[in-house]
Amino acid sequence: LTKDWIGPSYSFFNPVPVMSHVNGQRFHAFSCCAKGCNQLIHCFLNKVDVKSTSNMWKHAKKCWGTETVEIVDQAKNATVAQESIIEPLRTTDSITAAFERKGKGKVTHT
Repeated sequence: LTKDWIGPSYSFFNPVPVMSHVNGQRFHAFSCCAKGCNQLIHCFLNKVDVKSTSNMWKHAKKCWGTETVEIVDQAKNATVAQESIIEPLRTTDSITAAFERKGKGKVTHT
């Protein structure tokens, strides 16, 4: 399944999930990488929607804010989002650190 964890939603979580089981049901638990957040998002492997990331997006909106989630959703993949948006936010706690102005043009993320 790790080859499928490339969507931007995964950038809000540590790349290596906890793998465990409850009552015979195996799951991956993704840990939010925001400072001070200990939230785990469980993805059960025996469900029809095993590849659904809706719970990740819901948590990301609560933890990181709608504006950040919308920007990350525009990223090409989780790696790009993690390196250019999430890491600067984690180190500076400011969304503006993830952006730069190109001349007098629009503000864009790199």
